[in-house]
Amino acid sequence: MTTMTITRTSTKAWQVSDEAKALLAKFPPRAVPGSWPRTRHDRGAVEARLAAAPFRANEAHTRSHRKLSLGAVLDWLELFPGQTWQQRWDASGAGRDGHRDWRTQLVADLDAAGLMDERRDYVRKVLGKGIIQLIGGDYLRPRWAGWWRRLHRSGSSTRWLSCVIRTV
Repeated sequence: MTTMTITRTSTKAWQVSDEAKALLAKFPPRAVPGSWPRTRHDRGAVEARLAAAPFRANEAHTRSHRKLSLGAVLDWLELFPGQTWQQRWDASGAGRDGHRDWRTQLVADLDAAGLMDERRDYVRKVLGKGIIQLIGGDYLRPRWAGWWRRLHRSGSSTRWLSCVIRTV
C-alpha cells in the first residue's frame, strides 16, 4: 500500500505593489456620486437596455444565463431601500468591506423573501454575470476595489465587461 501526505501551504495575503500604490496616489479613484441618470432607470428600462446591443449575446444559452442572473440581482436589490440601484446596492452592505461574499448574502436574502426556487445552486453560480451587467451598463458603481477582486476570483467572466466598457 502506498500512502501520500498532502501538505497545505499557507496562502499569502493579497498585497498592493509599490507601483500600484504610486499609481493610486497619482490617480485616486473618482468619488461615486449619489445618483446619475442610468442608476435612476426603472427595472423595465434596465432589463430592456441590457437585452439589446451592445449587451446582447449571440448565443441563446448565454442570453438565458444573463437574463436569469440579472433578474436575481435586481430582485435582491429591490429588497433594499433606495430610489436608485446604487442606493439599494449601498443599503445592501455587499460592497462595504469585501470580507463577506455578497452572493451568499443575496441567496439567503432571496430565500428569506421566498424568491428563490430549486435552482438555488445554479443561480449562485451565475450571479456574477448579473452584477457585471449592472456595472457595465453603468447602473452600479461599487466603491471598494477589493469587491472587484472577489468577483474576479469567483470565475465570473470579465471579457463581457471589457467589451461593454469600450462601447458605453
